[in-house]
Amino acid sequence: MTVIALGLGGCQAADQPAETAGSPDPASLSSAAPSVDAFQADGFTIGIANYSLATPYLAALNTAMEDRAAEVGVTAISTDAGGDPAQLAADVTDLLAQEVDGIIVSGGDLVNAPGVSLAMKDSQVSLVFVDRLFDSGFYNAWIGPDYSTIAWDSCDYIGSALGGRGKVATIKGGPASHPIGLLLAESFGECFAQTLPEMSLVESGELGDWTEAGGERVMNSLLAEHGDLVAVFCQNDAMCLGAQKAAADAGRTDEMIFVGVGGTPEAFEAIMAGSNFNATSLVDPDEIGEQGVNLMVTIFRREDFARNSFVPSPLVRPGNAAEYQE
Repeated sequence: MTVIALGLGGCQAADQPAETAGSPDPASLSSAAPSVDAFQADGFTIGIANYSLATPYLAALNTAMEDRAAEVGVTAISTDAGGDPAQLAADVTDLLAQEVDGIIVSGGDLVNAPGVSLAMKDSQVSLVFVDRLFDSGFYNAWIGPDYSTIAWDSCDYIGSALGGRGKVATIKGGPASHPIGLLLAESFGECFAQTLPEMSLVESGELGDWTEAGGERVMNSLLAEHGDLVAVFCQNDAMCLGAQKAAADAGRTDEMIFVGVGGTPEAFEAIMAGSNFNATSLVDPDEIGEQGVNLMVTIFRREDFARNSFVPSPLVRPGNAAEYQE
């Protein structure tokens, strides 16, 4: 796996978490992830506080962090709050009581957990967020996917593939307040309005629940209302696989293309098979987890680091799928 060098802007001292009042300003983001080149950090202990491990992505993210910690000589203690914000805060408090040197919080779809901020406020323990950054709180650094760019890349691909003409549908995961879903929808809509004036965008009133069955159900409704769809953008790969099946069952396979988010093995298989599942953005939990631990070790070593950075999510399509499949 390629490790990408970290820019030195926006560094923070490692001995005191800093306060933020919302999502990072895009201008403050580094597009590079931290690099740790063959060094050990023996003697350090980190806590990995997971809001949830209920999805394959979040479970893989936790495993990647545990594995990377072991590789660099760091002891890792992982917890699972089971989707309960109060339990996440309690887990952080318990990890602090165990005198860990740093805490990595994997917030999943959680927007904020005030208890975590309160627990960390007076602590000298370093705090790193991976994947999700809370709306407010105290933290040293965040690293995760750039969902706004993912949405723009997907929009650009659809426009280019279809010559900038036709009707496009989006399938959302939900619920309506889901932060990643909101960001994907907002950014895709902005790109569409600004760059594809001769295409039209429709949205279903139903939500796909991030599942293949949900995507199939929503797609059936879209097909009943819109007989002229030429493309579908789904907020994750599972929903796109379901939508693709619904189109096939309706005899509409040759009329449209599908673009997802995630880079799951099933999506790679569909793309490389030459199906109408044309593209997906690779959101790699292994890379994000590894770089999250690298970032914490960089803080331990009191080296420069970017406070807010993202791991690139390349658009995978037939021309480059083999390159990214590993």
